[in-house]
Amino acid sequence: MNGFKETELPDQFDTDDYQVLLVAEKYQTGFDQPLLHTMFVDKKLSGIQAVQTLSRLNRCAYGKEDTFVLDFVNTHEDIYKAFKPFYERTKLGDIPNEQKLNELGHTLDQWKFYFEADLIEFANIWFKDRSKLTGHEHKQLNSIIDSAVDKYKKIHSDDLVHQQEQQKLFKSQLQSYLNLYLFVSQIMDFTDSEHEQRYAYLKALLQKLPKGSKENEVDLSKIVELQFYRLQKISENSIDLGHGEANALKGSTDVGTGQAESTDTVSHLIDELNEAFGTDFTVADQLFFDQVEQAAIENEEIVQAVNANSLDSFTEYLSGKLIDLFLVRLAGNEEVCNKVMSTDELRKKVAKRLAKHIYTRTKTKTSK
Repeated sequence: MNGFKETELPDQFDTDDYQVLLVAEKYQTGFDQPLLHTMFVDKKLSGIQAVQTLSRLNRCAYGKEDTFVLDFVNTHEDIYKAFKPFYERTKLGDIPNEQKLNELGHTLDQWKFYFEADLIEFANIWFKDRSKLTGHEHKQLNSIIDSAVDKYKKIHSDDLVHQQEQQKLFKSQLQSYLNLYLFVSQIMDFTDSEHEQRYAYLKALLQKLPKGSKENEVDLSKIVELQFYRLQKISENSIDLGHGEANALKGSTDVGTGQAESTDTVSHLIDELNEAFGTDFTVADQLFFDQVEQAAIENEEIVQAVNANSLDSFTEYLSGKLIDLFLVRLAGNEEVCNKVMSTDELRKKVAKRLAKHIYTRTKTKTSK
C-alpha cells in the first residue's frame, strides 16, 4: 500500500515524505523512532502493553520538547495502574529458581508414562541435525512418544470421569513444566542436560496427546461492527505516578496445575491454523473468515442444509461450498484464499471449524 517493502518502513518514516504511521499491533513495541511525537489511541491497553505502546513516544530528538496522547478508549485510572509498578523503582518478588523446575519434573516422572531411558533415547535422535534424519529415525521418535501416549490413554480408573480428570491433570502439569522451563532457562544455566532432554521430549509428547472433546461454545453473533464514532471530549489531565505504592512484580516462582476452561475466542481459528500448518494468518485474516461465516448463516440454502443434516454431514456439504463463499470475497483476500484452497488438509480444517460455528449458531437461532 505504501509502495515500498515493509522492511524499509523505519527508514522511510525518517524522511519528510511520511508523517503518520497507522498501527494495528505490530509497531506497538520495538519501533524506536525518536521523531514520534503524537499518538491517537483507539484500542484497549493494559499492563505492560500500555507501557510499551505509549513509550513509543519517549525517545528524545532535537527540537522535540513535549509529547501528546489523545486516547479514545482508556481511562485515566487504566493508564495509572499500568505505569505505576514501573515508576521510579521496581520491586521484585521471589525470584524463580531451578528447584521449582526440579519439583515439577519429578511430579511428571511419577506418572510413569515414560522413563529416563526414553528421554535419553529421544534426545540422542532429536538433537541431531533434524533436516538429515532418516525415515527410520523419525519412526523411532514416534515410537518413543507413542508408548507414553498409550499409557496416558489407559490411565486406570473404574470411573470414566475420574480418568478424564487425571488426564487433564497430567496435561496441565506437563504444560506448566514447559512454560516454567522456557522462563527459567532464560535467566540461569543448568548444571546438566536433564531438563533440556525432558523439555524436548515433553514438548513432542504434548503435541501427540489426544485433544479434549468438550469445547465451550461462544456466540460470535454479538460481535459489534463499528458504524460511526461520536467524538466527545471527556477530560484532559496529567497522571501523577508519585502517589501510592506499587506492588512488587512476581515472577514464575511456582506453577498451578489447574486448567483454564476452553474459550473459543475470535483469534482461535487462525491460532490453530498457524500452529498446525505453519501458516502466518493474522487477525486481519480472521475478519475474512468471520465474513464468510456470516454470509453462510444468511444463505437460505445453507440454512436448509443445517436443518436437514447432522453436523458431520453438514461439514462435508460446506466443504464443497467453501470455494463459492470464498470467491465472493476474493478481491483483497487473494492470499488467504489461495493458502486455504491450495492445501486439501488446510481446507478441510477450515471447513470443519466454520461448519461447527455455522451449525451451532443456526440451530440456536432457529430454536429461539
